[in-house]
Amino acid sequence: MSTTPLDSQLQLIPIIAQIIAEATDTPLGGMPSGHLYARVMGTLSLSQYDGIIRVLKKSELVTEKNHLLAWVGPKLTGTSGEPPARPQV
Repeated sequence: MSTTPLDSQLQLIPIIAQIIAEATDTPLGGMPSGHLYARVMGTLSLSQYDGIIRVLKKSELVTEKNHLLAWVGPKLTGTSGEPPARPQV
């Protein structure tokens, strides 16, 4: 069974969410949207990236102010209660 572009895009939502959540805990307080897109541009088109960010914002998990994405959802942890390993994008 092959994956469709939509399947691939859906699989990236939690990875992108994790990156934003981790960046929110830094002194900057979030992830600049352009920097995040630069990290995933080999995997996603700009419209796909915008769609994922739109889903996270409409779900009220992420806010965006001055192009800075910040995680406002629940704290993300792994199954052991420890933060999950950083995903590779």
